[in-house]
Amino acid sequence: MQSTEQILASTPGTSQLPTSSQTPSRVLVVEPHPTLRPVLVQRLRQDGHFAAAVGTAADALELCSA
Repeated sequence: MQSTEQILASTPGTSQLPTSSQTPSRVLVVEPHPTLRPVLVQRLRQDGHFAAAVGTAADALELCSA
């Protein structure tokens, strides 16, 4: 089983995350695993993004329609 750091390091597109001179992206993480959600959000925020997380697609749709 991969560690969270290994998963994040192997995620496609992580080499293209914004630098401090670029506008941060707004990211909504949809992750059913409750332990992984805050880790992913924390990593995205460290990279300068605005991030939030929910556990299901239904929660994501509800949040996006609010």
